[in-house]
Amino acid sequence: MELTLDQALQKGIEAHKQGKVQEADGYYTAILKVQPNHPDANHNMGVLAVGIGKVQESLPFFKMALETNSGIEQFWLSYIDALIKLGRMDDAKVAVIEAESNGVQGDGFEKLKKLLEARDKEATSNNLNNQEPPKKHLDVLIDLYENGQVKRVLESCSHMLETYPLSPSVYNIQGVAYAKLNLLDKALESYKIALSIMPDYAEAHMNMGVTLEDMGRLDDAVTAYCDAILHRSNFIDAKQNLANLLKTFSPSDPTKNPLILIDNEIKSQTKELHLEKNNENLALYILQVIKKIEEVDKNIRTKHSQIYRQNKVDLDCNRHLALFSARAVISEFCFGCYKVQVEVNSILDLIRLTSLFYSINFDQNYTRKCMVETRPGIKGIYKGLVFCREFSQAQKVKKLLDEYLTVIESKLTSKIKKGCSEFPLIYPEYNELDENGQGKMQYLKNWKEVENEFDKKYSSTKKISVIPSLWEFCLSDFLVIHKWIDYAKGANDRTSSLFDGLPIKYKEVFSISEDRRK
Repeated sequence: MELTLDQALQKGIEAHKQGKVQEADGYYTAILKVQPNHPDANHNMGVLAVGIGKVQESLPFFKMALETNSGIEQFWLSYIDALIKLGRMDDAKVAVIEAESNGVQGDGFEKLKKLLEARDKEATSNNLNNQEPPKKHLDVLIDLYENGQVKRVLESCSHMLETYPLSPSVYNIQGVAYAKLNLLDKALESYKIALSIMPDYAEAHMNMGVTLEDMGRLDDAVTAYCDAILHRSNFIDAKQNLANLLKTFSPSDPTKNPLILIDNEIKSQTKELHLEKNNENLALYILQVIKKIEEVDKNIRTKHSQIYRQNKVDLDCNRHLALFSARAVISEFCFGCYKVQVEVNSILDLIRLTSLFYSINFDQNYTRKCMVETRPGIKGIYKGLVFCREFSQAQKVKKLLDEYLTVIESKLTSKIKKGCSEFPLIYPEYNELDENGQGKMQYLKNWKEVENEFDKKYSSTKKISVIPSLWEFCLSDFLVIHKWIDYAKGANDRTSSLFDGLPIKYKEVFSISEDRRK
């Protein structure tokens, strides 16, 4: 069925939001073939061009959009922002005057006007330090943010910008605060202003990437992370964010950064490692991949020690653990949380289990993870877990999983447990289940009030929707595997000797493992 222009536009916008640049381009181009002066299609083509770094090429599209409909604020904002990016400040000021003559007004336009006015006033000084508040003032903003006083951060930023209207640091902090309140459009606007003042501001590029990722604009997020790395080659946080995003998404342009190219190679070549029975062969392959990563970037690291295959649901585990840590209360949610757990005996079998978790299709896309145990007081070394919301689900998962586990070891089986392993350290009966999944311990009624009081002060990080993981090994996974190997060496795992030629990179996890063995 042939699409109308409006339907094609909506399809293009949807693809654009999902980071599918080529698909969006196809829809917009098709519209422009039929109606060359279509304002929205022209504007969106311009936005696409800016998103892939072709700012100069965006201008004809923005101009056509404005010629057709000069009363749309966003059209002017995009056009003026492009002129600023190109350093054409005089043209940007002329465009502001033209926009005003067309009756354009709004918060975004007013902020842009103030920015240009401020830049005029400060044109005689190129010293960035003169544009920034004293460090102690910026530290106050950071302290307020870290203490959860986000609205006060925004108030203070507004006051500081009256005195320091060209402070990229304040705009960056303002963006982070807006993002914390889920005001993502405002956050994005603040980062853009920071970068128009200081285009090589690596932190602002990275923070913009985080916000774009939260908005679902994944290709744009990749570009932002790559820009951050471009301006600071040793920016570990930006590299980690890029690697983590690649676990859920493969960019349309893999040439933006060498890390994307190695990620693509891993995704295309690493298949069904659980079927490799020979330890030497499996270890050799792992070493070859790690060597390729190190050749691309020997300094890249990961904060993670677990490999997830994540579905769309955020279980809010950080909140539940924070509640337990602060109040010794188990969340009501956790009384309906079941996990099917597998424990294996070697680092190589943990890698095989990870591969198996990628390949198994249960009746639902249950979140699953593999990990090395680093928590004090928790027994075990190498674990895999599948998360379920009902005991009946856990039973189905266990039955199918046990059939597959024989690929790794003939007698390997799983078990059903409840919630997090930290809970039984204080409440031993929590994890005692009968054959129907009923626990000896029940949720205490007075805990509900404790939970409600806790939530009033707790700064939630729960996401409404999570971007699910791709069902394949990726760069992020091999960074974690490198950490697992260091853990295995500390644990004196017999198979870790196959990695003796690989220097220890994560000394902290090696020490944790070594201490657990004593």
